[in-house]
Amino acid sequence: MSTMKVLICQEIKNLVWEVRERPVPGDNEALI
Repeated sequence: MSTMKVLICQEIKNLVWEVRERPVPGDNEALI
C-alpha cells in the first residue's frame, strides 16, 4: 500500500512540474 501511494505521489509531482515547464502564453504576458 505504501509503495503504491509513493508511486502515485511521484506521478502527481511529475505532472505538476510538466505544467510548470509549459506555462501558458497569457501567464508569461502577465508576468512581463
